[in-house]
Amino acid sequence: MGGADQDDDKAAEPVQIRFRAFAADGRQVLSAEQRLERAVPPPARLRRPYFGHAGYKPGDKARIVVDAAGLARGDVKLVIEKQSGEEWSQADELSSAIDHGAAWATWTVPPEEGTGPARYRVRAVTAFGEETSDPIAVQSEKGELADPSFTQPAAAGGAHFHHPGEALLRVGAKGLDGRSVRFVVERQQGGGWAPLQTLTATVANGEAAARLILPHPVVVKSADLAEVQSPEGFQIRFHAELA
Repeated sequence: MGGADQDDDKAAEPVQIRFRAFAADGRQVLSAEQRLERAVPPPARLRRPYFGHAGYKPGDKARIVVDAAGLARGDVKLVIEKQSGEEWSQADELSSAIDHGAAWATWTVPPEEGTGPARYRVRAVTAFGEETSDPIAVQSEKGELADPSFTQPAAAGGAHFHHPGEALLRVGAKGLDGRSVRFVVERQQGGGWAPLQTLTATVANGEAAARLILPHPVVVKSADLAEVQSPEGFQIRFHAELA
């Protein structure tokens, strides 16, 4: 065994220390002995990894952070998992170096085929354990507008509306929360359809809705006032599009 190894062994042995206190007249006292031993560092401990935030969309650069308390250097494998029904399957895998108890990596969120949100989580794997993050939901950009309808904001009236009054325009917009929808309203005029009003609304909880006030000033200021006020009324329709 070499000299360096011998020095390490000696350094590892317990050490006894004490001190003396001297007075001005030469008297002295001796302290009790204290035993010093090399401190044993706590074992490395992996904490739950986490994403930078929970609002990523396809194509975003997602930041993943892992804390490994008590470990100055090491490696960690990051397994990205996607939920399918009740099961989780591997979608990607990254690796990162632990530096002074922390590691981080960047993951590009993949495109989604469906219209609903996809759920992802990350599993951090090291030589001394593994931990799994809380899942995040990634919202697809491929939402669809569906089932446009007129509804009565108050009492029953079916598809018949009185003027002056108002109608509520609705359209399903699954997977498009936060997007703007434009409602283009038209009225029947002669043998065709003429613009009546354009409204906008923001999608919330998979639906967009806007209130239409009847009659619109464009109508009542025109020479068609008699048509609007006729007992037969007039026909309106709308189509919805993403703004």
